[in-house]
Amino acid sequence: ELNNNGECGSSSGNRRPRISPSIVPQMDKLLRKLEGRELDYFAFSHGKVKTQTTLCTLYRARAGIVEWSGDGDGDDDDGGTSSSSSGPSSTSSSCAQKERRRAICVELVGNRFLRRMVRILVATAMREAQKGNNEGGNGNDGGDDALLNILSTKDRRL
Repeated sequence: ELNNNGECGSSSGNRRPRISPSIVPQMDKLLRKLEGRELDYFAFSHGKVKTQTTLCTLYRARAGIVEWSGDGDGDDDDGGTSSSSSGPSSTSSSCAQKERRRAICVELVGNRFLRRMVRILVATAMREAQKGNNEGGNGNDGGDDALLNILSTKDRRL
């Protein structure tokens, strides 16, 4: 869709909330501290654990930025490239092909995961990284060890 300046973009104002990409390096630092360690992830579980243990090992825990070309609807089934059998026939489809999209990509590889562990871990990592940005430092009092501190205390509350 073209805006009033003839540029590609949404003029409807119906955009998703934006998260500053500046938190990604701090998220990556926080997550990498968890790699290769068998830790008790109860603090990042739903709380109603039905397993005998909450010990998990994350072999890889990383955060980064990914970019792709998309049509702006966030649902790119073809890997982010927009194509048409009849070729670009309208202004909106040519804008869709030009729009570059960015997102935070979190990669977690482990021996097991608890119920809701991934979403809670990612949200907590984002929160702790944002604290570091707001305070001009490297996270809250725990700094780069904030996630490890949460795991050891089993308390992720603010």
